[in-house]
Amino acid sequence: MTLQRLIVQYLRTRHASYSHPICSKELSEALGVCWSYARMQARMLVDQGQVAVRRGPGGGYYLPRAHEQPVPKASHEIEGVVAELTDIARQLARACHALRASEAGDERTEPRNVEARLYRIVDTLGRIRDGAG
Repeated sequence: MTLQRLIVQYLRTRHASYSHPICSKELSEALGVCWSYARMQARMLVDQGQVAVRRGPGGGYYLPRAHEQPVPKASHEIEGVVAELTDIARQLARACHALRASEAGDERTEPRNVEARLYRIVDTLGRIRDGAG
């Protein structure tokens, strides 16, 4: 088992929290490694969002609650799909715009309403791609 997994497991079993964090000295002693190595490994976990840190006197490491954990960045595959869907939505919006003058229909399927919905999709996809969704 890697040291990072051991750190997470130790924090979990000790019920480490913001109010009761585990310092790097305790981590290193419990895991049998020097404190600087434990600290370096814990820092990587902090950077990945798997562990949180409370700085200052009485500080240390703890596992963030599920709702506080940062959402990981979308993978390259997801970003590619979002970009492709955005392009398709824009093409469909242009097609609806072209149909607007020539086609009338019931209000639910009128091209203007479809176009507005497609632009909302484009905006939503853009926010997801930019990490604000």
